[in-house]
Amino acid sequence: MACLLDELFLIELIKNYYVEMFCKDEARVDALNRVAGVLSATIQDSLLDEMTIRLARLVDRKSICGNDTFTLNRFDSFKEGAADPGLYAEKLEAAKVGIASAFRDIRNQRLAHLQLDNLRDGSKYSYAEMTLVTNALEQCEAFVVEAEMQFGITRKHFPSHEESKEVDLLFDVLDKGYDQIVPRKWWKRTSPE
Repeated sequence: MACLLDELFLIELIKNYYVEMFCKDEARVDALNRVAGVLSATIQDSLLDEMTIRLARLVDRKSICGNDTFTLNRFDSFKEGAADPGLYAEKLEAAKVGIASAFRDIRNQRLAHLQLDNLRDGSKYSYAEMTLVTNALEQCEAFVVEAEMQFGITRKHFPSHEESKEVDLLFDVLDKGYDQIVPRKWWKRTSPE
C-alpha cells in the first residue's frame, strides 16, 4: 500500500502543479507566455507526459517481458485475505476504471493536441482531463483507505499540498521581476513600435 500511496501522491502533486500553473486563470498563462513562452510550453508538456506515464503504469499488466510491474492489477490477489472481499474488489475495480479513464482521456487529448493552446487569444483550456484525474485519484484513495481498514494497515505519511502556495510565490516573483525589466505599459504589445 505504501508504494501505491507514494505513486498516488506524486500524481496528485503533478496534477496540482499543472492546475495551479495552467488552469487557474488566464493571467497566469499570460505571465508565463510573456516571460518564457517556450519554457512554459515545455513545462506544460513535461507535466502532462509525466502524469500520463504514471497513470498508464498503474493500469499496466502484472508482467511485461518477464519483469514484474507495479500496477493496480497486482492487488487482485489480496482479495481473498480481505475482511470483506466483495467491498475490497468493488473499490479496487472502481480505482482501475477511474485510472484507465483518466489515462485514456489525457492520452487522447495529447494526441489530438487539444490542450497545447495556452489560454491565449480567447482559446479556452479543457478542464475535463484534470477532473477525471482528480476523480481517479479519489477512487484510488478510497480503495487504499478500504484496504488499510480491512488489513489493519496504519498510514505513516500524508501529503502537505503546498503546491498552490509555491506556484503563487513563483508568479509573484515572475511579475515583480518582469515588471523591473519591462515596463508594465509594454506588456500587452504584440509588435515593437
